[in-house]
Amino acid sequence: LDPGPTLDGMQAADDRFMQALQKVTGITDLSEESVRQAISEMTVEQRQALAAEAAELKKNMFEHGKEEERQLYFSTLNNEADRSGMPVGKDGEFLAKKMSSFMDKSTEQTPLPVLLEALAAAPYLVKDALAEAQQVDAPKVGAEELERMEAALEALGADCFAAPPSPKRPPIVRRNLLLLSLHLNRKRMVEVELTEVALKASSHVVALAKRLLDMLFAYAMQRAWIKVVLAVTELQALIANGLWAFDDECKQRNKAQVAFYGLKPPKLSVRAKVNDAFPGETATLEVSVARAHVHSADDMVAYKKMRAAEEAEVAKEAEAAEAVAVTKTAEEAEAATEAEATEAAAEATEAAGMKEAAEVAEAVEVTEAAVAVAEEVTEAAEAAEAAVANAEQQQQQQQQPTATAEVSPNLPRSPDETVGAAEAAADADCEGWWVFAECVNSRGAAPLPNGPTAHNSLIAQQAVSVPLDGPSFALRLDFPAPVGHGDYMIHVHVRSCGMVGVDARAKVPFTVRAKVHKAKRAERAAKLAAAVEPTAMPELLCAEKGGVQAVEPAGA
Repeated sequence: LDPGPTLDGMQAADDRFMQALQKVTGITDLSEESVRQAISEMTVEQRQALAAEAAELKKNMFEHGKEEERQLYFSTLNNEADRSGMPVGKDGEFLAKKMSSFMDKSTEQTPLPVLLEALAAAPYLVKDALAEAQQVDAPKVGAEELERMEAALEALGADCFAAPPSPKRPPIVRRNLLLLSLHLNRKRMVEVELTEVALKASSHVVALAKRLLDMLFAYAMQRAWIKVVLAVTELQALIANGLWAFDDECKQRNKAQVAFYGLKPPKLSVRAKVNDAFPGETATLEVSVARAHVHSADDMVAYKKMRAAEEAEVAKEAEAAEAVAVTKTAEEAEAATEAEATEAAAEATEAAGMKEAAEVAEAVEVTEAAVAVAEEVTEAAEAAEAAVANAEQQQQQQQQPTATAEVSPNLPRSPDETVGAAEAAADADCEGWWVFAECVNSRGAAPLPNGPTAHNSLIAQQAVSVPLDGPSFALRLDFPAPVGHGDYMIHVHVRSCGMVGVDARAKVPFTVRAKVHKAKRAERAAKLAAAVEPTAMPELLCAEKGGVQAVEPAGA
């Protein structure tokens, strides 16, 4: 059991707290009455500074001496992730450093080339590529094919290859970047000859990159890096659709792809408001989003019919593939058995001419055994044919939708991609969105010469799942108001990680009011009381003398 903080540790924490209180308030008398009075007269900024110091003291008090336990915990966690083929802590640290390096120079949204370069050089992808290179028998993408990819990407002006010649990169990083860019630009590289090995390698690298993006997305939200969060959602949408930019051509392609699945291209209208608040208090942002692309009852019927047909087609293909596999296995077994029977018969014939009758009889027995095996194989083949016929019959009978493979409405895919039933059940007939609240930094991009860059921050976020026939959705986001009073601006972003060019934004101004201190309020009350003329309130004067008395009017 954890004994908790020791008495010496608690005394040291008390001493540090009193030092922090002296530093914040400037008091010298540490008596109980003086401390109470100082705390009651603290401003909001002083209270927040002291609360931060107290939280740090509490953390140190309870975590002191537990560094080894924390290291063991994170080490175990990373080992489990590594064994499962997932990114580990060093991957997150690498991506965070890459993002911080850009944020030290600019307050703009992280460009997609910066994200792609960081993903291609991440230890997670590099380790996987090195492991593949060490497999002697594994098929690999050839150097000539990589050269063709790079030349085509340079001709297209793709991200990371827009200014040829491309910068010198380590071979592994160059390979990863080419395979990522191939996935994004494949639809406009139809004339480039590519092998099946290259396409499979590209799909594999993209699958690993998605895991890294999920890790970076969670880390950026934790650190309130709103510009990184927005950049990650954009890249996730491009990867989901196999598109390369947010220009008009890609938006039109995305609309066509959405329509291919029986969906309407999203059209959103965002409205938001937030009431004024005092410094440090909880403010509430109210957001309402109207969906102009809402599906009618007829649209839903047609969409569900199309989904049912699509599911039936997927089930049919799966059963056909399974039947082909069974038939192939039976044919291979039959061929192997026939070869064994022929070899056994030949041996028996040779033995009959060279040995005695007893040996001939033994060869006959071997031949009979081979014939029996051949009969068993024939029966297996007949059973396989019956299975195929049964599968076709069941397919004809299946006219209702099944959950074999759902189509995710909020994540349009190319026709050759599929999704699992569990994932599909979660978002069936729904549309997924992220809502982010970005507080604009009023200090500007460079508050001090050579000083730290001031960034906007993520103050609230929420994921929303909306039915396709829902006309709108609304939500409330709570966030702490800034410490300094004044006028502020909030940008509300409604983002999709699965569709391109459908995002919406609204600007919401709000004010943080100055909080009048108790002492100032008392001072104002005293001034008001002193400004009252005695003849105007005679009852009050009589009350101060010990009771309310009737006062005759003047001149009575």
